[in-house]
Formats: sequence, structure tokens, C-alpha cells
Amino acid sequence: MIPAAVLVPLYEDRGTWWLLYTRRTDSVDVHRGQVSFPGGRIDARDQGPVQTALREAEEEVGIP
Repeated sequence: MIPAAVLVPLYEDRGTWWLLYTRRTDSVDVHRGQVSFPGGRIDARDQGPVQTALREAEEEVGIP
């Protein structure tokens, strides 16, 4: 098993709650076209799964 973490981003816009997810491009080697939450494998530099999920969300969808 590979340790990984994801962020499940919920946000409110004008009284409606939304769930943010991504669709993987068709040009990647694995999981082409699949829907996913921002996230990925825990790196050695990460201090735990929360930091991993936040780092990946910034890298993948620009959430600071």
C-alpha cells in the first residue's frame, strides 16, 4: 500500500454548497479520464497526510 491523502474541497457560493473535484487528463499514463479529488502520495518532506493533501491541492488546482 502506498500512503496517500486527498482533500475534499467544499465551498459555498451564493447560498449553494459545491464539491470540487478534477477530471484526469487523457494524456497521463494511469487513471485516464477518471474523476478524483486533489491529492496524492505522501512525500518524505510532508509532515503528515494533512500537509500532503494541502500541498497537492495547491499543486493541482491552485488552492493556497
